[in-house]
Order: sequence, then structure tokens, then C-alpha cells
Amino acid sequence: MAAHLVKGRNLTAWQTIQDDLQQMGAKVKDQPVVKDRNWITSRKPEDLDQFSSAIVDELEHGDAGVRDTARARSRALTFEGALLRALRLKGSLFHVEQG
Repeated sequence: MAAHLVKGRNLTAWQTIQDDLQQMGAKVKDQPVVKDRNWITSRKPEDLDQFSSAIVDELEHGDAGVRDTARARSRALTFEGALLRALRLKGSLFHVEQG
């Protein structure tokens, strides 16, 4: 990991690396999702729904200055479509039948 990237950033991560990130200067929070400027982080697979919602929310309501450019809008739409496809795929890959 590059310490200069996380120093001073608010984030969350898998529990086993939270101490390492703190030692590098990150402000680690044990929460499902943490937003800090242009970063959105989550801890574990169980947080995926909240993480996905945070990404979609940021794409829809994020920094207006970034979203005003045609290129940024195009990237956001492409990313959102890919995310939605991945979530649909996740549902079919991780479907567990009760019984």
C-alpha cells in the first residue's frame, strides 16, 4: 500500500488491515461505508448493498462541477450501467436456495 495515498483520509476497510491503515495516517472508521471527497470505501462483502447505494448516490448527486462536463457524465453513465449489471450478476452468482 502507498502510505501517501491514505494519509489524512477518512476510510474503512477489512478489519485485519485497519490497524495498518491507521499507522499510515488514515482515519479509519468501523462503519459499512465511509465517504471522503472522491473516495467511497467499505469493509466487507456484507456491506455491498450499502456500498453500491453510496456509489449510485454519488453518481446522481455528487460534485456538480465534475458532473457538468460531457466527459464526466459519459463516464458516470458507463460506470453506473456497469455497476448495475454487476449487481444483477451478483444476484445470480450468489443466489442460495433455502431448504
